[in-house]
Amino acid sequence: MENFLFIAFLFLAVAVLRSTHGIDQSPKGVEKWFMELPQEKVKLTKLHFYFHDTVTAKNPSAIQIAQANITFQSPTLFGLLRMMDNPMTIKPDPNSKIIGRAQGIYGSKI
Repeated sequence: MENFLFIAFLFLAVAVLRSTHGIDQSPKGVEKWFMELPQEKVKLTKLHFYFHDTVTAKNPSAIQIAQANITFQSPTLFGLLRMMDNPMTIKPDPNSKIIGRAQGIYGSKI
């Protein structure tokens, strides 16, 4: 009798847990869930800016901080790491109004 109660309790617990975690998490399921949420009018913002990466000028905006042994034998500079502090402008011209700075690290991997 105790085994039967234990098995019945276990079955019930599994059934309850499956129902609480049975949400469809596939991309289509998530999209469907998102579209069914109560929403206000969709707001869309488009940002346009230009990122200027200068590595060879008198005052570069990006400098090399590390490299692999094969970096300069590679046509793609594989393994090169640079630290940057690049200006972002409102027009393609590097002398146009600066609206921000892109700061961080990037590398070549191809």
